[in-house]
Amino acid sequence: MKQLAKNVKVTANGKPLAGLTECSLNLTTAFASSQTKEDPTPVDEPLRVDWEISVTGDFGREGDASVDAADLKSAIKVGTKMPVVFEIGTLASYQGTALLSSYSESAPTDGKITYQASFKGVSKLTKKA
Repeated sequence: MKQLAKNVKVTANGKPLAGLTECSLNLTTAFASSQTKEDPTPVDEPLRVDWEISVTGDFGREGDASVDAADLKSAIKVGTKMPVVFEIGTLASYQGTALLSSYSESAPTDGKITYQASFKGVSKLTKKA
């Protein structure tokens, strides 16, 4: 079955992010390296999985039931930890607690005003049933 990207959404604090045009979930395994005198090369052992959710969106699609620019700007200024969910249609849904680690806006002369944001995981990322 082909899954269309339009079925992907991100929510923060229980509210969807408005006007999303691009979403990505990045997982990275962190390793601990050690080497004893008997080991010919270093041995890497997995420690944890770090994760980050990145989004891009268009302004002008905000509503009362969605996260808007003011919410994101406030969260990054005070370092608010928040529950974040990354949903891929009916295939999978991942959730965890994250900090908003970056936020930017772009306002070109001829074009749509857009925003970009990244959420850095501060808890385990779990798959919802």
